[in-house]
Parts: sequence; C-alpha cells; structure tokens
Amino acid sequence: MTFKKTIRLSGVLVLILICGFAWKASQESLSHIPDYQPDSESDLYLPKAEYLKFISLGHNGLVSDFILARALTYYGSHYKERQTFKFRHLKSLFVTAVEMDPMNREALLMAGNLLAPVDIQSAIDVLKLGMFYHPMDWKFPEMIGFFYYFRLNRTRLAARYYELAAKLPGHPPYVPSISSKLYEEAGRYREAIRVLYNFYSTTNDKRLKQVFKDSIDEIQKKIDSHN
Repeated sequence: MTFKKTIRLSGVLVLILICGFAWKASQESLSHIPDYQPDSESDLYLPKAEYLKFISLGHNGLVSDFILARALTYYGSHYKERQTFKFRHLKSLFVTAVEMDPMNREALLMAGNLLAPVDIQSAIDVLKLGMFYHPMDWKFPEMIGFFYYFRLNRTRLAARYYELAAKLPGHPPYVPSISSKLYEEAGRYREAIRVLYNFYSTTNDKRLKQVFKDSIDEIQKKIDSHN
C-alpha cells in the first residue's frame, strides 16, 4: 500500500471515529438538559450540517452516506408500524444528508419516496430542495406534481409542477400530456393548450405532433362551446 493510500485510509478511519464521537457527544449534551427524557429515538439527534462539515475533514460525501444509512435503518426498523409511528426524525436526517452532499440526486429522490407515506409535506419540501440544487432535472417537479395531485388533491398546483417539468430537458412525452389534462380538469383550458402547444412546436416526432394537435383541437372546441 502506498503512503498516499495509507494516509487516505487513515483519514477515513479517523472520520468514522469522529462521526461516532460527535453522535455520542450529542447524546451526552442532551442528557444534561433539564427534564430531558431519553427515548428510543434519542440517538438520532444530529448537530447542524455546518458543524458536521467543519469536522468532516473534507469528506462531506462520506458523512452524507453515513447519515443516509442511519435514516434507512431508522425507517426500516419501524416499517411494520409505519401506519402509526411518527418518524419525527426522518426529515431532519434526510435534510442533513442532503446539506452535506446536495449533488446526491438519488438521495433526494429516495427521501421524497420514503417521506411521502409518513409526511407528504416533508416529502414535497425535500423534493423542492432537489429543484433548487438540480434545477435542470425534470424528475423533481414531476414528483412534486404527482404528490400534489394524488395525495393532496391540489389539481391546479399539480398541473403547474408538471408544466415546470415539461420545460426541462429529458422529460418523457407523458409529462406535458399530464400537465395539460390536469389544467383541463381544473377548468384552465387555455393553460392546457399552452402546455400542449409548447411541446407541439418543439418536438420533431410527427406522430406526437399529431397527437398533441388533436388534443389542442379538442380543448379548443370546449373553449368555443363555453363562449
């Protein structure tokens, strides 16, 4: 093993020890709070990300993975009781992991999926972080739109997020279609046509062009019938 590899491995081992020490120290500090009552979740307390970054020795991604692993074991250990268990630390674990390594796209998507059955607003909050850190990724607004529609019954807001996803590169054809359908369901016919026309004017797929043109004509008939 080369000297550089030895130094790198030593740094990682020291970091793991520091993480364990920081976790233990946080519990010690909690135990001195008046009237503090330890519970089964007390070991999930985390210092703020800014402090973790200070002691991470530049290994922010490793610390992020460590926290994600803790979040997954926390979720998994209470999965069978998920209908009644509060998971009150799950969002903070995911948010801290994201703050340590905001470029970890998969962690953000995983957080959204796991938080959704527990606390839908927390799931949306984390996905909005994904939109902030990954502004060109269509998947984050698409998932937010999905949750707004299927979990919160907020059709027009869901349509808006699907529309945002439809403006980003790489989105599949169903995204603008869903946005248009939701706008139509909300009675916002002109917004529905706008979304379809934007995609119609930018795609080179003749089959899709015809599908979107037919949809535009159909919605236009509805507008005309209301006038």
